[in-house]
Amino acid sequence: MACPHYRSVDLEAFKEVIYNKLCDANSDTSPIDLQTVRGVARAMAATHFKIGQREMAKSKKKRKKSSSKSSKSSDDNEDGSRNAMLLHCEVCADLDHGKNVQQMEKIHQRAHVSKCGGLCNNNLWICMHCALVCDAQCARQHAEASEECHMLLQCHDSHVYCASCSSYQYPRECGGTMESNEWLDPIVYEWLIVYGKLRLWWRSVDEENKQPGGKKNNERGMFGKIFGRKKTDKKKSPTLQYQPMNKRGIKNYGNTCFFTSTCQALLSIPPLVDALEHDEAASSTEYPVQHSLKQFIQDYRVRKKHGRYTIDPRHIWDTVQEHALFGQYDENTMEDARSLWLDIQDTLNPEMKRRFFDYSTEKRIDCRHCGDTGKWETEATDTVLQVNVKPLHEMTEAESREDEGMVRHCIGMKDVPMNVQRMIEHVFAPIQLDDYKCDKCNERGGCQRHRRVISLPKVLIVQINRSYQLEHVRPPFAFKCHRSVVCPNTLNLSNLLNKGGDEGKTSFLSSSSSSSSSSSSSSSSSSSSSSSKKEEPHGSYQLCGLNVHDGGLGGGHNMAYRLDATTNEWSWFSDQHFGVVSKEEVDAAEASLAFYVRIGESESAQDEKTTEQNEKTLALKCKGGCGFFGKEDKNGFCSQCAEGKK
Repeated sequence: MACPHYRSVDLEAFKEVIYNKLCDANSDTSPIDLQTVRGVARAMAATHFKIGQREMAKSKKKRKKSSSKSSKSSDDNEDGSRNAMLLHCEVCADLDHGKNVQQMEKIHQRAHVSKCGGLCNNNLWICMHCALVCDAQCARQHAEASEECHMLLQCHDSHVYCASCSSYQYPRECGGTMESNEWLDPIVYEWLIVYGKLRLWWRSVDEENKQPGGKKNNERGMFGKIFGRKKTDKKKSPTLQYQPMNKRGIKNYGNTCFFTSTCQALLSIPPLVDALEHDEAASSTEYPVQHSLKQFIQDYRVRKKHGRYTIDPRHIWDTVQEHALFGQYDENTMEDARSLWLDIQDTLNPEMKRRFFDYSTEKRIDCRHCGDTGKWETEATDTVLQVNVKPLHEMTEAESREDEGMVRHCIGMKDVPMNVQRMIEHVFAPIQLDDYKCDKCNERGGCQRHRRVISLPKVLIVQINRSYQLEHVRPPFAFKCHRSVVCPNTLNLSNLLNKGGDEGKTSFLSSSSSSSSSSSSSSSSSSSSSSSKKEEPHGSYQLCGLNVHDGGLGGGHNMAYRLDATTNEWSWFSDQHFGVVSKEEVDAAEASLAFYVRIGESESAQDEKTTEQNEKTLALKCKGGCGFFGKEDKNGFCSQCAEGKK
């Protein structure tokens, strides 16, 4: 049954109520009392959040008019009234006259996490009629006691829930209809604008706020005052020595934060940037996107006069939009950062793409019933390695119904953090194939698939997929899993290389050019013995950048973090805003793409091994030119092309 209540939410009325409550410094004029939950929350908000320009102007006026007896608490009152509502449940804040010990501890914990951009309020909801902020249980009670308050908005994930119908109405992955999504979409957008201010998505000084007379702002000084930045390690990185990249903002055309953050993340890869800058072979006609990237990097390196730090990426945006294969790009529509990265990567010079991103893996299937050990076969690989974030405990149907289903999005939040190193190792761990039938004994349930890595890329792109679906809930419910994921500074994937030994390895790796099967076998054995004497390539990687999505399926914002290899400092980028941040903030962010660069080898050694592996990869391709892999028993052709030759 369709929900009739979502149309009761008026766009203009909703804008007015949330702006008045959450963006007006004078919405709460009571003095700060550090003995109450509300007072502590307001004091914490004053410490950790930026004051808007309007609030700063009001504050200056009041200081001029106030007497010399004005205390510091009055200033804190103006600063603290913003954002304080999103640190606690307003109903619970009044328990025990505001002095409830449990609520006081919760406020301190949320305020500590929120100061570095971490997830602090995923269990808070806001009434879309009166803007009351409370947790799931109190939100339900509030809606039941009111005749006008039906729709509730989840603060962080931007899910819209109808308490009267006990159903989600936004986004489409959670529930609702096309009509409800179209009606609520502009309303949620207005919420994201307000929430972005509270979450510090735009927290530094852009080019429009430069000092009078065209003088440049002190970027680090201004930025440090906003967050209270700690000093970072100034030691130079001994592993990545390239021309340092300066810092500039990138213009957002409306809803293109996924584009600006991906471009900033690309600039965090020093060897790729260096190769793009010095590649003279890329022409505007043959490789238009690569040519536009080169121009973009050159423009980015030039610091504009009069303190203008923002670059207009119109040329590269139009070029990617024209040649896109994986995504559909519009200035007013959000797109997946992974799709954009694949569109950029896919249009590069094939040689450059192989040099930086290609890696090769093999698989084989063993059967415990008959003892058959399969042959290692080369498998197709995606240049972006995907790892999945899953909750430690699978939510049961009964648990998903708690508070009428309003706690589903909280699954995994309290679980121990996952680690990208172990998540990658899990991708290549043996998998039991229950439904697979053995080719030898025709038995099911006894087969196991093994995988191993033959070569590693120079640049490793890891997609941290947070999309999770509750299959047993009807209708199916999808959400973003907020379980914490650690992206370590260094990865060591050496243990994945040639895991399982060389026994059974396909001889086609080194002998695809042979026409006879006998010559293929002899060539393979000699190549296998010689390769075993060679030193295995290093599998160590250093983290150099992150693409971060803050929010949920209902909406959010993409940002980027970049490591400066010359100073070992991390910088944050959000559209035209940027600045130096602590490693603590980087660790707390919810990364969607992690960028790693291989270390531990000289450039010449890396290039030599990459070229050798590229030749093997080319040899594996079907001689028929179809793009699929050839097979040894088909004399280098795939099955389809071999049948065609007959």
